[in-house]
Amino acid sequence: MRFPILQHQAGTSDLHTAYDDMFLVGDGRTTHNVRGSLLRSTNSLSSGAQPHLKDCLTPKEEFSYLKAMQRCAAAGNITGAAALLQQLIDEGVVPTIKSYNAVIKACAQAKNPRAAEKWLNEMNAFRVEPDRWSYNFIIHAHAVAGNMKDAIKWFETLERDLKLTACAASYNALLWGYSQQQDLQGATRLFDQMTGRHVEPNIQTYNAMIQVCAQAGKPEAAEHFFQSAVKAGLEPTGHSYADLIWAFNKAGIQEKAVRFYNRMLAVGVQPPIKTFRVMMQTCVLVKDAQGASEWFEKMLSSRVKPDLKSYTTMLKVWAERGDTSQVLMVMEHMNRTGIDADVYAYNALLLAYSRANDLDGTLQCYQRMQEAGPVPDSVSFRLAIKTLAKAGDANRASEWAKKMLSCLPSKGAALPLYDNVIQTLAHYGHADEAADWIVHARRAHVKPTLASYDAVMRVYLSNAKKTHNQTGNQEWAAQENSSRQAQPSYRPKSESEALASQWMLWMRGNGTDPELHTHIMFLRHAGEYNEAEACAALHDSMTESGIQPSAESFQIVLSAFARVDNQPKVLEWIERSFNAGYQPDAILTRHIRHCAWKGDLSAADDWLETLMHKGMRNAGV
Repeated sequence: MRFPILQHQAGTSDLHTAYDDMFLVGDGRTTHNVRGSLLRSTNSLSSGAQPHLKDCLTPKEEFSYLKAMQRCAAAGNITGAAALLQQLIDEGVVPTIKSYNAVIKACAQAKNPRAAEKWLNEMNAFRVEPDRWSYNFIIHAHAVAGNMKDAIKWFETLERDLKLTACAASYNALLWGYSQQQDLQGATRLFDQMTGRHVEPNIQTYNAMIQVCAQAGKPEAAEHFFQSAVKAGLEPTGHSYADLIWAFNKAGIQEKAVRFYNRMLAVGVQPPIKTFRVMMQTCVLVKDAQGASEWFEKMLSSRVKPDLKSYTTMLKVWAERGDTSQVLMVMEHMNRTGIDADVYAYNALLLAYSRANDLDGTLQCYQRMQEAGPVPDSVSFRLAIKTLAKAGDANRASEWAKKMLSCLPSKGAALPLYDNVIQTLAHYGHADEAADWIVHARRAHVKPTLASYDAVMRVYLSNAKKTHNQTGNQEWAAQENSSRQAQPSYRPKSESEALASQWMLWMRGNGTDPELHTHIMFLRHAGEYNEAEACAALHDSMTESGIQPSAESFQIVLSAFARVDNQPKVLEWIERSFNAGYQPDAILTRHIRHCAWKGDLSAADDWLETLMHKGMRNAGV
């Protein structure tokens, strides 16, 4: 008899893994006896034959199957565990509840609740009565997969329909789900329910509570549960300490984190790798590369083997400093320990080259990544584009942007990719190329965000300011560029109002309505050159387009008129500001101080009288 749901799951690679696990269990005699037979039976895998263990194990050695299945379960290897269960049945051995539970546990570890439910149904079909652990694994599968409603439903089924009392493990399964969702309130409510029903929490219960408190940024609550576990006579594990250390580090209380690390060593608890990763990540947040290196050395001296995440943390902290030599040294250490660099490791190296403004190193790193196998992601391309743009090579930056879009064609990612290209080019002063990419985006039916338009406009305004400072006049003229479909490009001899009008028109033509902050940019630009009338016209244009003015917009106009000593206009805009619900006393106060500072006491007195006449009181004046 074959399991229907196993037909599409069994694969030779998973069977190899399952059989390899069997070599690692049982006593020395069993391991020795099965090794040769298993190897002989698996030699036929290359020809596509299904391997059998009939000549390897007898029904009396069912425990070897079970041990191997438990290893598969711990690794989340559903197919391997299911294949071993099928082989067990083929041997004529009636599986116990433990064998089925091992497969369901594998589903839970793999975060596959639907597969876990299917195997529960298979168990029922073979008339094997599920026990409390069967349901605990189902609850755990739903909880870690984020399906808390289904997890709670199975929890209630356990108590209501099966008449089984929920044990600590049942509650723990739900608690880990709340922990993953960072739901401290839900976890606390369940913990209170558990103790209210006189179910005694175990150390895993407290570990789950410590973790959810750490995720919620509540180190005091995490310490409370840690101390409660100690008072209950439970010995905290390495994970208890690791999550507590994480809680204090996350809250910026590193002294207490170090204190608990030292306490962990003092009581003889071996620090898990998470402890060192947390301490290194804290150093990364404050850009303390030396501190991160010291914790990495402590990890090695504690005989804890660094994993890929540990190396990636070290790569990141050195990359932020632009220290390419240290990044390369860490990657070399990774290779020596047999860990292959992934795309995140290469991205760290790309970041280091970008921070160091090393264009050649960036391009060589990208080539090296392609040869090594990792597929570049959007971050890889963005870093290359940024380095090229920063080096002033806008053309090659655009070429890499096109390459990125061709390699990452996902529609969902198109908008952030275009926005990043536009804003990167604009940030490094390539306004024309950035404007070109707005056009490219619209042709690709992608609507850039307002932030992209504003980034390009800031560069044009900055260029206009530089030209104004050089020529000493405030006139600007717009020129048409047919290749860009009348995109704005500016040269000396134009006015701020004309610039704003053209840019707003172009934005609307591209399907984007300007918002308040876009208008504020132009108001500021006009105000800087004391173009008071232009400020007023821009403000009126903004309100006519349906945008509600702000206190800042009124202040810019008032300041412009005050600087040119146009008292009638100032009074007019004071009235308008009051009518809109804003009090412009701060602007007038600054202008009074300015008049007094330059010795024009008569003007200062006039403006003070105006201020008092409008009912505004300012002790600072």
